[in-house]
Amino acid sequence: MTISEEEWKQVATALACLYSKVEFKIGDVTVTYVLEQHTVFSNVISTYINGEFDWDWCSKKKSHPAQRFLNTKWSYVYDASFRKKTKKLSKKRLKALGVDPWEKIEIFSPYWTSISSLIRNLKKIEGLTFVETS
Repeated sequence: MTISEEEWKQVATALACLYSKVEFKIGDVTVTYVLEQHTVFSNVISTYINGEFDWDWCSKKKSHPAQRFLNTKWSYVYDASFRKKTKKLSKKRLKALGVDPWEKIEIFSPYWTSISSLIRNLKKIEGLTFVETS
């Protein structure tokens, strides 16, 4: 059963209030998203799977089924100043050094800063069912 547009609107309005939570179920796994205070001036939507979170899920070295519920971001391996300095080097020299200044890595984060990006990601997951808001 897919989640209706009315239920997605209910999810968006529920996650607009601090410390409110939304639960989804897929198979025997319960995924909970809670709007929490991250720092003094910022709030984030935190991800909990079966009521807990483990930072090992964020590791790219190990593939984990929970990663599909986490926020995926891409980042450069080297900072902008290093990339700017390497523009002066030839491709042959970079290859000899074994450096790719434009290399990117995938980062998984348990925090969502946007309700709309969270909902876009959840709509892609097959078999997800809406349970409740509180």
